[in-house]
Amino acid sequence: MSRPEARFRVARPAAVAVALLLLVIAALGLVAMAPGSAAAKVRSTCAAPTAATKAAAAGKPFIQTRAVDQRHAVTLLFLPAPVRTPQAVLTTDLQRLPGFSVGLLPVSPPAPGMVLDERTQTARFKGWQRLLARADDVPAEVSPGLLGCAIEAHGDATAWVSVAGESTIGAIAAVAGDNTVRRAERVTPRELTPAIERLQRDFSVVAAQLPPGGFGLGAIRRLSAAQPERMLIVVQAPPNPARTRLLSIGVRGLGDEGGITSATTRRNGLVAATDIAATIIDRTGARRPSEMQGRPIEGASRQSADELRAMSARLELISGRRLPFGRGVMFMFCLLLIGVLGAARLTGRYTELASRMQRLIGLSLLWLPLSLLLTSALRPSRGVEVDIAVFGSLGLALVNDRLVRWPRAPWVPVVCVLASQAVDFALLGSRYIGESLLGSNPLYGARFFGAGNELEVVLTVSSLIGLGAWLCDRPARHSSRWFAVAGVAMALFLGLGRLGADVGGVVMVGAGFGVAATYVARLRLTAWRIALLALLPVAGLALIMLLDAISGGESHLTRTVQGTGGAGDLVTVILRRFKASIEGARNDGVWMIVLVAIALLAWAWVRRDRLMAPLTAPGEDPAARRPYRAALIGGIAATVVGALANDSGPAIMIIGTVYLSMGLLYLRGRPAR
Repeated sequence: MSRPEARFRVARPAAVAVALLLLVIAALGLVAMAPGSAAAKVRSTCAAPTAATKAAAAGKPFIQTRAVDQRHAVTLLFLPAPVRTPQAVLTTDLQRLPGFSVGLLPVSPPAPGMVLDERTQTARFKGWQRLLARADDVPAEVSPGLLGCAIEAHGDATAWVSVAGESTIGAIAAVAGDNTVRRAERVTPRELTPAIERLQRDFSVVAAQLPPGGFGLGAIRRLSAAQPERMLIVVQAPPNPARTRLLSIGVRGLGDEGGITSATTRRNGLVAATDIAATIIDRTGARRPSEMQGRPIEGASRQSADELRAMSARLELISGRRLPFGRGVMFMFCLLLIGVLGAARLTGRYTELASRMQRLIGLSLLWLPLSLLLTSALRPSRGVEVDIAVFGSLGLALVNDRLVRWPRAPWVPVVCVLASQAVDFALLGSRYIGESLLGSNPLYGARFFGAGNELEVVLTVSSLIGLGAWLCDRPARHSSRWFAVAGVAMALFLGLGRLGADVGGVVMVGAGFGVAATYVARLRLTAWRIALLALLPVAGLALIMLLDAISGGESHLTRTVQGTGGAGDLVTVILRRFKASIEGARNDGVWMIVLVAIALLAWAWVRRDRLMAPLTAPGEDPAARRPYRAALIGGIAATVVGALANDSGPAIMIIGTVYLSMGLLYLRGRPAR
């Protein structure tokens, strides 16, 4: 067969696959951009009528007819800080309350205003449909009123009480799915504590807004003494208007350890807002809805108020520091490069030093995640963090370059980074990676442990480059097997619930390592092999679900599948993630950087032979260096597919392009001898 005919047979199925992929992306985009959603209307009503719903329909107050077992009852109290602050300032006060376990909690913006019906003693929220629409837009499955529906299905109802004129933000915890609080009361400050005690006798779930300061703390002490068997959950009420922050939370009824955690966060001292509803349902014995995302709060080792405040301060600055940090790192590297090249011109060693700087900068980016683990432990200022990251990574890269010959040096930082991440994930509960600038950013409630999307693409592309470098100058016949085995290992690393727990990461790994294995084996791209590559991530996800079921890991994948009511709901979740990715590209002109990244990847693909020419000098065997080429090509596939498979596609596209550029920069820094 002639060479043009062979190219045609390769290109035809590939073109068909790309065309189908583009059609799917276009269809998803059209659906994701469509205004409104029927899903919000479906979730806005409880599943079946109950005594509470019948009383509301009849225009009468709901009256509880059965006695409440205080051992299976919960009171949720919202306590404002002494001053209007978004900081977690109540940890010390809550730790002084006897029997309370204390930690931190991310909160969301406030609910709409509430309208109270004095005749029926019920309440409804203004702008409820807007709240449902907002919940429908987020990538996760969020169902306002789900707690109230679950409690009503258990034969009870939730009650709410507050002082007249106080904030009603906490009443969202007592609302049922059809936008009704079954029992709502407004009382005077003097009547508040007696009203809570009265409602506790009739309702297994009571929510209340307390006044700030000593009056509110005194009410908590009185309620604790009056009902020692009843669980009390005290949440620092977010300020109005609320911004996403970490606030204080205390729970009585978890034991004597003094700290809190949950299966959602797997971090000592930190729980998610969705965990409160799961805790209430678990305590009352109600059936937990399958779509409920949270997990019950558990006792953990106690952390002091100073430790909690330090963690809160670090997490709050991560999002604001990431972009300036990235600019600072790039500025420092550029400054060093210009300085060294200028000195090289003066000394007549330009070629030698230019090659060395290319290798060092390329290796430095591979060492960067390890340096950021160190800064997360030290919690330095922004300038010091940049200095540690830049000069620490450069120092490690210099030693690395001196000890391991080109082009195999990248495997050393990759192994060190993966080992450090595994230790932190498995043994330390993501303590340091969660506070790293490449961490999971638990402040925003998107990921609390394991690898976030930004770190996933760093680990995937770096691992491809490291493996490709390690396989250089080795027997070529087993290279494809190494890529396949490493891909399975990385998929398990990023997908197992107890280590990483992400679906998009598994898809990204399957695409990257699958393409690399196919390329290094010189397999012709037939339609069957393209279909097999597409099925690799699906097989990986199925394997992870099986291992999760055996180990009880409860990965993000398992929760996503279990929390949907069928294929339609799963498609809805996928569409939300795709829409969130598109929305993320619109913020702060990010789409321009994304377009530049796409253009660079396309240009690199077209010029790949010329760009990777330094890999093989005259007289050298090209097959011995083919794994490095396969790694970069697999990295392009991982970046593109990962950007499509995650809800932070723009960040993945940008970071993946940067790391591929560093891998190429190191390659082009071939030493003269």
